[in-house]
Amino acid sequence: MSTLCLENQTKVKDIILLGFQGKQGRNIPLAILFMIIYLSINIGNGLIVITVCLQQNLQKPMYYLLAHFSGLEICYTAVFMPWIIVSLMTGIQMMSLTRCMIQVYFFIAFGVSELLLLAVMAMDRHQAICNPLHYSQIMNTNICTCLSFGCWIGGLLFGLPPILSLQQLEFLGTNVINYFLCDGPALLHLSCTDNRSHGLVSLILSLVTTLTSFLFTLCSYIWVIHTILKLPTNTRKSKTFSTCSSHLTAAAIFYGSLIFMYVQPQSIKTNDVHKIASMFYTIILPILNPLIYSLRNKEFKDAVKKLLP
Repeated sequence: MSTLCLENQTKVKDIILLGFQGKQGRNIPLAILFMIIYLSINIGNGLIVITVCLQQNLQKPMYYLLAHFSGLEICYTAVFMPWIIVSLMTGIQMMSLTRCMIQVYFFIAFGVSELLLLAVMAMDRHQAICNPLHYSQIMNTNICTCLSFGCWIGGLLFGLPPILSLQQLEFLGTNVINYFLCDGPALLHLSCTDNRSHGLVSLILSLVTTLTSFLFTLCSYIWVIHTILKLPTNTRKSKTFSTCSSHLTAAAIFYGSLIFMYVQPQSIKTNDVHKIASMFYTIILPILNPLIYSLRNKEFKDAVKKLLP
């Protein structure tokens, strides 16, 4: 058991999320800041989706996958950002246990979908650079469509076992989570029942998704860099590397923050460190995503200019 629970304790029906304001109540300036961040995420990533859909010259696998990734970023942040803003503006910190479970499910589902899509994007760059002669045949429209929607469906399916396992647990007494969203491990810590089976399910799924996606992406880029270094001129090396540097930057931020959060020893973990580290892939990466993929890409910048009046 993760917490000490007594038989006469009340069954938990609501969860209190301390978020960023602790017990101070309303924090309007911070709410405005998060509102600006949330609008920026939606506008920036929404612009990528719209541009890729409307511009014929961007109907390529790399941009098609990028549009799906941007759509995932919008859905991912929609799971928790509105709650953070409302909580900061009103001081309300209480959420029903059912709503908390739903938030955990979609947080896991969209997170896993992003991991899978990052791996697919790495495969796309690998095929484009290491196997250019057969690239158009391997990464055709049908395959890209299947891979993209497979990532969405894969995430939604992978989110089911942890949430179904969580629903079997009993929550009594303590209902306070010092975090800005309902997180599986934090919710598991409040459980009064033997949660070893859930911990095993979560561990297996984490290894299958995070580790597999990370190793696949890492191996793909090791081979990509190896291929680039064999190119005859520095100009070709620079031009080829620029086509995958954006995705490599996004992947580094995403995996780096995940590894920092979940691989560090339990003894040195603190709630504040946990919050700061998790912000990199929950908030900072979604807002940087449009900048990462557009500032270094002349073709995409020209396409955006055509859309603007």
